[in-house]
Amino acid sequence: MGIMSIQSIQGASAPLRPRRFAPKTGGDSKFRPEIQALRALAVTAVLLYHLWPKTFSGGYIGVDVFLVISGYLISAHIQREIQSTGTFRFRRFYMRRVRRLLPAALLVLAVVAVVTILLIPMTYWKDWLGQVVSSLFYVENWYLALSSTDYLAASANASPVQHFWSLSLEEQFYLLWPIWLVFGLWALSKTGLSRRNQPIWTIGIALIASLGYSIWFTNVSAAEAYFVTPTRIWEFAAGGIAAAIGLRIRNRFVAGLASWCGLAVIAACVITLSGATPFPGWIALIPVASTLLVIAAGVPAQWWSTQWLIRFRITQWLGAISYSLYLWHWPLIVIIPVIAGSPLTGPQRLGLIALSAAAGWASKRYVEDRFRQTPNFAAGAKPVRRALVGLRVALIGSIAVAAVALPGLAATTQRSSEAEIALADAQASDFLCLGWNAAQPGCAPAANTSSVIPDPIIAQRDVATVDCAQRGARTKLLTCEFGSKGDNAVSVVLAGDSHAGQWLPALENIALARNWKITTLLKTGCRLTQAPAGTLAVDANCALWNQSAQDWIMSHTPDLVFVSGRSSSADGIPTAEVDLRAQANGIANAWRSVTANGSSLIALAETPQPVVGGLTDPGACVLAHDQSQCTFREGLETSDPQPLAAEMVPGVSLIDLSDEFCIDGYCPAVVGSILVYADNNHTTASFMQTLTVPLGRALTDF
Repeated sequence: MGIMSIQSIQGASAPLRPRRFAPKTGGDSKFRPEIQALRALAVTAVLLYHLWPKTFSGGYIGVDVFLVISGYLISAHIQREIQSTGTFRFRRFYMRRVRRLLPAALLVLAVVAVVTILLIPMTYWKDWLGQVVSSLFYVENWYLALSSTDYLAASANASPVQHFWSLSLEEQFYLLWPIWLVFGLWALSKTGLSRRNQPIWTIGIALIASLGYSIWFTNVSAAEAYFVTPTRIWEFAAGGIAAAIGLRIRNRFVAGLASWCGLAVIAACVITLSGATPFPGWIALIPVASTLLVIAAGVPAQWWSTQWLIRFRITQWLGAISYSLYLWHWPLIVIIPVIAGSPLTGPQRLGLIALSAAAGWASKRYVEDRFRQTPNFAAGAKPVRRALVGLRVALIGSIAVAAVALPGLAATTQRSSEAEIALADAQASDFLCLGWNAAQPGCAPAANTSSVIPDPIIAQRDVATVDCAQRGARTKLLTCEFGSKGDNAVSVVLAGDSHAGQWLPALENIALARNWKITTLLKTGCRLTQAPAGTLAVDANCALWNQSAQDWIMSHTPDLVFVSGRSSSADGIPTAEVDLRAQANGIANAWRSVTANGSSLIALAETPQPVVGGLTDPGACVLAHDQSQCTFREGLETSDPQPLAAEMVPGVSLIDLSDEFCIDGYCPAVVGSILVYADNNHTTASFMQTLTVPLGRALTDF
């Protein structure tokens, strides 16, 4: 597909006449300082969000700003070429995208792959290298959507190339958008629609269809909707519509106000939106419309306008390096703490900003510019030569990345298969003389070897209730049933967050022995509480889910309710005493409602967390060191609000099995050849299953 003649598509009866798609003033072919400033704002928002997700909780909207800019510039470019030549050269368009974007992206992927193999524990390889490969083919957004990743949950397990989801989205847009525009114009030319309105209708159809789907799917599944292409096309199309109608504010005073308003609203979104906001959906209209306001305003000339901010040298410099800065900042944020074995401190985060900017500048100067300006790529070079060189660069770079990533993936896949077999064998033997059972009479002491179950490289898959816990911004109540199926079974509920759900393997064994039917009411990051939304760890979605969960308990009146919840923040910082008491009050209020309704309630005290004790990656530690080095000091006594809540609600029982995890305050990562922790705060289902006996003893009276 080389040169496509619009005149030939439309037929001889409809000769092509030049028409204006872009605004007269400024011209989209000229440098646009306001667009460069928007790029600077967008990349800054994303960088701040990734470094301080709680403070700049809505910084992810920087991506939406980028999407609108891309839609505006690419649509204007396509329309301008059709206007001036009557043709569109697909091959030239795609080769320009290759030389503009691919070299720097391939370099980042290659560096991440090499660093992963050389410096990163094998526990990370499968996910990281798998995402390197998906990013190589620009399908990372679909990889994350299909693997149910929740980007806005700020997961500690994110890969260093997870940010390629937006680049994948853009590449898919670059591939499909020219085809849609060219053939859309051809199709509409047959309808008698005026040529001025043909591009508007072509883009508008895509915008309306995508926006409608985005609103619907965000309500259905926000985590997946965040990544998939159909929910995002409308943001590109919004920029395309602006280019098609020549969006421009002519009144200087209005333009000055509009520019300030647009920038201010974008900045406000960075502060006010959060991971609890259903996104993209209709809410994304706010940053999208604000971006269009800034574009339409241009560079206002008044002394009080935004022109000084837009033309500020640092602003323009950040805009110029924004692509490379975006590429490099996230791998640095993810990889450095893994290599160091500790979270980033405040000063380190500031230093990482400088390091990211330096890497972005170097990449822009020595990679981006080099490939754009090399004679083989320059505009004067022969098209065929440019195409061949571009394809050669893409092919060699892709092969180099694949040559590093694929063998690593193969090695970890083989080891994972062997680990799954070993885990299945241990499960078949009911973990005889393994884990907690290893200390029982008749069991020989386990040798301190590097062989543990589950193997650390599959430990994160050895968790309970993955498919039964609601996630992210969803509020719909999910219920799953375990244990006895008999009609006369004792009705039992397990309610809370993932730290409540991790008790299920032991509880299910007890349920089968005692004729219990367990129903799970679980949501990631959301314990059972009546604390109002917006306080502590309770966002609006958690509050809505809590209402549904407590309504279910009230209407079903189970015989017994188990509750638990995480007692520290994601970075392992224990809860402050004043917040601890506030949390306990909200929890106690929920418990009172349950007990007043006739159900017995048992709180399961929080399990010791490695991240609180300074062990950031138990699995990686076990792989790299002797097991004896992989211990941490227990530090949860002042972090769990449940003991305080239990004192407030008569009749509530509190079960604390911390002594089964720790000896004299020190907690090992491996007990009886069983890996205790799936990550830095959750237990493995395998170890929890070996706690069936001690938990059963604690439940003797129930």
